[in-house]
Amino acid sequence: RPSFRAFARAREESLRPPLPLHVDRLTSASNAYVRHVAKLRAQRSHREALGATVLVGSAPVEEFACHLARLDIANDARGFPGSIRTLFCLENANEEISARARDLANRVVHVSAAAMDRMAGLVSSEGVLAMAEVDVPRLDRWETIRTRRILALDRVQDPGNVGTLLRTASALGWDGAFLVDGCADVFGEKAMRASRGASL
Repeated sequence: RPSFRAFARAREESLRPPLPLHVDRLTSASNAYVRHVAKLRAQRSHREALGATVLVGSAPVEEFACHLARLDIANDARGFPGSIRTLFCLENANEEISARARDLANRVVHVSAAAMDRMAGLVSSEGVLAMAEVDVPRLDRWETIRTRRILALDRVQDPGNVGTLLRTASALGWDGAFLVDGCADVFGEKAMRASRGASL
């Protein structure tokens, strides 16, 4: 009998449009996968259904890659629930993206400026050289990691404040965070931007 976890994983994959392995470039802003990433960035229900989120900008992507290395899972990062599923690099900007981020990504896809604009939700993606689709770490994976200092947030509704508190806790070397119902979406766009990837 298939386990609940296998069923949930199959359901998640059915919600994600296919991105064939031979595709390494997306040029159309109306591409199904480009629309999927834009929806993932903008809609909490889509993020929760897929167990994924989006990092916008090369700095948060690089910080997350450093975070993976600090957790000492860099050698086993591919397929880790919290790793970089897909790294999207702006065409002709490959040199600007760190080798560490490219190496830790399951795959790297180059995108046009129009596709990057659509995914990033910006009028102009000028300055946005990279985005990453990231699987959100599952609680059962983190239960095995010994924790000593946990940040607890109760009904902090401003996503910028949530992100800033998470970034500060991460900088201080704290082990994790516990958010009570009523807090802003930790994987939402504003919280992710403020946390610079520390949400993960």
